[in-house]
Amino acid sequence: MRHRKTSRSFALLRGSGMSSLLIALSLLALLLICGPYSCDAIPTPKPAKSSSSVKISTKSSSFPRISFDSLLPTPPEVVEQLTKESQATAKSAKLRNVRTRTLSAVVMIGALAAFVKLTGWTELIFFFQAAMYSEATTVAGVSTSPILKWGMCLVYLLVMDGRLLLSTSSSEIAATMVTYLPLATFGLGALGLLAWIAKLNAPTNDIFVFQMSLSEVAACNLAGLVLIGFTSFWIRTLQDYGVSWLLYPALLVIVNDTLAYVFGMLLGRNPLLPTISPKKTWEGFLGATASTLAVAKPLYEAIFLKNAAAAEGATTVPLALCLSLAAYISIVAPFGGFLASVVKRSYGFKDFGSLFPGHGGFVDRLDCQVITAPFVYLLLQAFGVEGVLSGGNGLE
Repeated sequence: MRHRKTSRSFALLRGSGMSSLLIALSLLALLLICGPYSCDAIPTPKPAKSSSSVKISTKSSSFPRISFDSLLPTPPEVVEQLTKESQATAKSAKLRNVRTRTLSAVVMIGALAAFVKLTGWTELIFFFQAAMYSEATTVAGVSTSPILKWGMCLVYLLVMDGRLLLSTSSSEIAATMVTYLPLATFGLGALGLLAWIAKLNAPTNDIFVFQMSLSEVAACNLAGLVLIGFTSFWIRTLQDYGVSWLLYPALLVIVNDTLAYVFGMLLGRNPLLPTISPKKTWEGFLGATASTLAVAKPLYEAIFLKNAAAAEGATTVPLALCLSLAAYISIVAPFGGFLASVVKRSYGFKDFGSLFPGHGGFVDRLDCQVITAPFVYLLLQAFGVEGVLSGGNGLE
């Protein structure tokens, strides 16, 4: 069944399809010119000195003097004092980290609000996609061929997002581009394949160069499929259901992530996946899950019913939808963060970037959001939620 009438906000979106694509491509070019963000490598740990080692002095010209002072038992009051100082230092470091993360979060929110005000939600999505792709491929060591790296990024952007944006424009040029975009994109990918294979045929290349090149191509494809492919559902959700269905899942992810950090810091004792992410605990995971399920319905009402109190059926909240989304965000979405941790540890990095103090880079902040994006759109379709084209407010 076709929707009846396009809402005012979606009408503005339709008129900006071409401009959104042009602005997004300009942002991509800016990233290409400015280069990737810096990443923080994990420092190589130095071997610890043993506290019980025997000190040998060779100052004497005859026999070395051996000092057994370090083998004597430490007085209990000294041990207690050292323990208190260590605990105080750890607590102070945690408080500094909390202050840094809070300040960075405030700055991020202000910057995002200003960006959306000046450009739009679609342009923000494009910027996120290109920035995350840049960070991920930089961490993976894709540096030998910038043309390959950004060429594949352009292909994924055109395949995943281009058709969606051009289909909202009413111009004849956009209609023509929609018709030929799949063929043009495939041709661009085919030319990239030819250029890549031809470059590998250099007489100085060996098996190591082949393996490194294949690794770079695999990294680019994984980044394009996950970071661009998954987040293209943000654009679908924005077009079909409105910006509220972008904000509601995003806020649930923020609630889950924040409370997992709080519960883990206060009560954390048992590591969840110590090999992958040593700081994540079962206490943080379970506390965040319970909290996210508890706030799912009130948060839905605050976002969707505040401006729809007079709408028919506005008092009926799809509780099953809210709980399903909250459960997915609590149980499945954190594994997007674990996947990001696996990638970082594989290449010896602590964070994907250092743009946001205390938070890392774009991938560090959006890893759980990326995993949630496709589920939100598919869940709304499964529940038959009315979209903006039908004049609905997200309620059944």
